[in-house]
Amino acid sequence: MTQSSSLYPTAVTLSASDFRGSAKPLSATDGNNLEDLKRIARDNPEAAVRAAAKQFEAVFLQMVLKSMRATEMKSGLLESSSGDMFQGMYDEQLTKTLSQRGVGLADMLEKQLMRQIKPEQANPTLPIKPLLRPDQSTWNPVSTLEKLNRATQEAQQATQGISRPELTSPKNGVSNTNSTTAAPREFVQRLWQEAKQAEQQVGIPAQFMLGQAALESGWGKREIKFANGDPSHNLFGIKAGPGWRGKVVETVTTEYINGVPKQVTEKFRAYDSYAAAFNDYARLISQNPRYKQALQEVDSAAGYAAQLQKAGYATDPYYATKLTKTIATTLRVIA
Repeated sequence: MTQSSSLYPTAVTLSASDFRGSAKPLSATDGNNLEDLKRIARDNPEAAVRAAAKQFEAVFLQMVLKSMRATEMKSGLLESSSGDMFQGMYDEQLTKTLSQRGVGLADMLEKQLMRQIKPEQANPTLPIKPLLRPDQSTWNPVSTLEKLNRATQEAQQATQGISRPELTSPKNGVSNTNSTTAAPREFVQRLWQEAKQAEQQVGIPAQFMLGQAALESGWGKREIKFANGDPSHNLFGIKAGPGWRGKVVETVTTEYINGVPKQVTEKFRAYDSYAAAFNDYARLISQNPRYKQALQEVDSAAGYAAQLQKAGYATDPYYATKLTKTIATTLRVIA
């Protein structure tokens, strides 16, 4: 053996009895050992796992000893090639002894690799939790799928202007009793004349106003009402500011503050009729300077809705999309 034997991992012969089925000694650094491992893997996969784990441990121990020797401070007085040779022989024998007894690394690797061969026997000291039957599990795939389908339907209905309790426009405080019919066609037929009269005053298409009234009131299903149940006729969710001199109704509504929905109590305008509500809406949009750009978009439902949202008609970040869809539904009903 030359001086180089202390600089590189030396061949460590491992006993075949440790490999549970191997009849031939295996060297930890012997390149031909790969064929032996292949043969063992075909005949006895468990023995091959053990052999591979033991060889890895042997090589690892050799590298540990090599690193330890490299960190020693040498005086140079007693150093010689003979000393290096005997030091290498000692390290080889020490590695051989340690690898036979094992330091735990091979056992750990064997357990990990055995999981790929026999998962149920990978770690007998740690019982694997048995699979639960559907009636024992707290997770119900059918229930989860139903919830997902229901959430999807609700989102689609919101974009179509079909208002639901949790998806109602933030400006309409609502109640659960009907004021006008829920069906879009009946809603449009019932309020068509009022919308046309308001259109003649300011030029906002009746279909646009009916679409917004439908979005704010849930097609008339959740119109703002007084405490005694009387209708406020407020289909547009218009609030009663300091300058309002008419009747007022209070209700809980949803406002988006910094993008977060909050339940708040607000005061809203009340009217004696739906015609008065349409006329007041037309007057608000036509006379308030902040809605000036909306009046320039009366040829486009999407443009009109976008300008209303930009002007701050509602705090819902998706208000323009919802209004555009609702107007489209109104146009289909009229057609």
